[in-house]
Amino acid sequence: MSINVDIENPEKFDLKFWRRAGVSIDKILDLSTAQLQIKFNQILNSLPLSELEEIGILLGVDLTGSKKDEKVNCFSIISSDGQKEIIILREFSSRKKKTIIRYYNSVAEKYEKIYENSQICQLYQMLNEKQSHINEIYTWHNWDSKGTGIQFLLNKKVNFEKSRKIPTEYKKDFEDDMHSNSNKENFYNVYSYATNEKNKLVVMVYRQINDVTRPDFDEPFRNKEVAPIMFQIDITAGVLEIRSKFQKEKTGIKKYIEKTFETTLSEIKPELFNQYQPEEVKGAILEGISPNGQEVEDFIVNKIVFRSSPLVNSPGLIFQLENGDVLPSVKDAHTRECIDLESIKDIESLAFKTSKVSRTIRSTILEEGNIMFSLDDSGIEPKIKEEIEEKFFLKFGIPLNKLISNSKFVAGKADLTDYLMTLSTKKDFTVIEQEIFNELIVDKIVFEEPEKSISCKNPECDYTDDTSIDSLECPSCGNTELKISEYNSLNISLDTVRSFVKELIDSFCNETEWELSKDTEKAYNKNKYKFINLDNKQTNESLQILIQQGAISNSVLDKINRTLTPTVIVFVGVLEKYLDKYNNNCIFPISFGRVYNMEEPKNFFGKIYASIEHRAKSYLSSVAGKSFDLLENLPEPELIGDKYSPSDFEDDVFNIIKDIFPNAEKWGKKMSGKEVPEGIFALTYTVQGAEEQKKQYVFSYDCKLNKNTKGYDLGKGEQRKAYDYVEMLNQIKYITKFSNIKQLSAHIFISNNFNSNNYETMASHFYRKLPENYDTRPIFFPIEVLTFLHSEYRKNYRQIHNSRNIFMDAVYKTLITDKLVIDIDDIKEVMEQALDKDLADYSELDTFKVTKDVVKELSKRG
Repeated sequence: MSINVDIENPEKFDLKFWRRAGVSIDKILDLSTAQLQIKFNQILNSLPLSELEEIGILLGVDLTGSKKDEKVNCFSIISSDGQKEIIILREFSSRKKKTIIRYYNSVAEKYEKIYENSQICQLYQMLNEKQSHINEIYTWHNWDSKGTGIQFLLNKKVNFEKSRKIPTEYKKDFEDDMHSNSNKENFYNVYSYATNEKNKLVVMVYRQINDVTRPDFDEPFRNKEVAPIMFQIDITAGVLEIRSKFQKEKTGIKKYIEKTFETTLSEIKPELFNQYQPEEVKGAILEGISPNGQEVEDFIVNKIVFRSSPLVNSPGLIFQLENGDVLPSVKDAHTRECIDLESIKDIESLAFKTSKVSRTIRSTILEEGNIMFSLDDSGIEPKIKEEIEEKFFLKFGIPLNKLISNSKFVAGKADLTDYLMTLSTKKDFTVIEQEIFNELIVDKIVFEEPEKSISCKNPECDYTDDTSIDSLECPSCGNTELKISEYNSLNISLDTVRSFVKELIDSFCNETEWELSKDTEKAYNKNKYKFINLDNKQTNESLQILIQQGAISNSVLDKINRTLTPTVIVFVGVLEKYLDKYNNNCIFPISFGRVYNMEEPKNFFGKIYASIEHRAKSYLSSVAGKSFDLLENLPEPELIGDKYSPSDFEDDVFNIIKDIFPNAEKWGKKMSGKEVPEGIFALTYTVQGAEEQKKQYVFSYDCKLNKNTKGYDLGKGEQRKAYDYVEMLNQIKYITKFSNIKQLSAHIFISNNFNSNNYETMASHFYRKLPENYDTRPIFFPIEVLTFLHSEYRKNYRQIHNSRNIFMDAVYKTLITDKLVIDIDDIKEVMEQALDKDLADYSELDTFKVTKDVVKELSKRG
């Protein structure tokens, strides 16, 4: 039976479940109340403060006191069941830290709160979602614990859905097939499986090796001893890897995969090819010049697919001709700067023709960044296959069906750097891997930390732990013989990474008009994120950079997007292929390997900013739509809670204002602590009359999120601040020169809940304090009215585009209303004028009628 079963309403301390996950659940459940408390406190005392604080948040414990033992004492309120849960998860997490972190980061984006430090909290959160997370982590840990096995390349693409059927729907068929392959000598059981974002499937199979009765303290029991066999299908790379000490099982798994997917498997030899020159390979692909300068006869490349290009948003490109050579077309595109080759992995596939055969060659990118070009050689005679391999090598300078090091290219070296930063312990490195690893060590980005693990020498006991124990005997079986193993774990210094990135940014600023500003720390969903900020004083543009290790939840990404600030997220210890999901709107994800191996900071950061800017038009509309939904569905003030902050409200309001009035600027966060309003926006339009008149007006605004039933209190302090804003802005020469009335037209308050008693008192304060000839007025804009305006604007965008001057003039008159408070009826009146076709600036061609008449005309002509 497979352990990958999600049970509805599972028992908290299910014996079978936790036994199968390798936890000594029986012993834990037998602990007395006093023993539980001692074990629980031992765990808490062994944890660093950062983990202790997260467990406090998880269990709802308010940690008081400055000393660690005082904080530990705060957990005395936790029930026995709560203590058992923590003890169970602590035991399960033993020696699985890196596996848990990696797995958690792959699923955590959907969680609102992300735990960054405590694996106990991470496990608790995942277990509460579904049991199978524990099973998958158990499987991945067993996979990680085994040495590298034998690898095969699948000669055709397989899909995730069918692969997943092997340990589920095809489970019995697989077990029977393996039994038959062993000449019916061995029995097999698909014990568990795990997946990774529909990219990978790993399966653990038990082979029964013995069936004996074992003595026990209570009573003898039947023990079917097993030996684990594991295999992984990397769907993206098209690679099967088998980790087993039994040759017979390797053969059986290989045959089953070939039969199930109707494919053939080619063994990937570990030898790595690096005897090529990058410029020669680039010349062969981009200019059609073979490395030795000779023409390769009877080998026409009629199709080539590139994974990316230098064009905006880096789209993939396909060059294809039915019967001709596409390489001259590639050369032309390269000359026009439409295509380039960052590294060998940019080539996804190519198709060729000879006088004897036509085939497609595809490239596979392995985890460490190495590349393999493979040919589906089914039905090809060995001699012809040899000829193809020879011609491919002569044409491009790299071999078929062999591992190729991509690290001679900067992008390939970046991939290898990222791979090395995912390792938890050292392995046998290749020469180039050792060179890069040494660089990371010298730069103090990666450091080795000595660690110990304790295990029991009793062959019948599988106790192991990576924390020290006070007792001289095994906590699981009582055996006094314990084994202490020492090893070095690999860790990443985020502070050093941050300093490294900041130095590069400083270099970028020295060569451009950008300037480093003060770092900011923002809290999203109780997690803190520290941003490096850049400003361009010439263009008033901003860019923020976040150094991130681990997952970021979708809700946090959404909040970052709603700030409308172009944001680069540098992911540390994450392979580039896993970053696509973060690439949206104003967020640009990049791996640290890319940053670490960059050649020219000026061009590097400049290209990133340009890429984000190209998306500005589309992401403004998208983000404004999300902000509208949030503001439209705000609950009653007293029910808003902590999840939605005044800062969120400011971002959402600005996004709506910016969508309607593009000439807008937000100052709130950027100038935090300074005496400025939330922002300003301007209206520019033309009024038709005896003479055409250009109208230009400026408004400032402030956002006031209220979370009580009384309404936002705009008392004397707020009155003073608002007047000071207006008085200061009315002295800014750019405003006085731009505005037709040489001053702000109004200062607008936007709130979800006003206190109506403030309307007249605020207006009186303005009129009493403003100098003669100044009449900037306070205006109150309820959020439900602003969202109504935005809704009408979006629904009628095309008509408003044709009547922009009428719309802006009507909006202006509404924003300076003598009523002080804008209501829904005012917006309806604005829309009535803006949608009156007789007042439109431009008429619109009725394309539906045109299409109808075209069809009629074509039918007449037969």
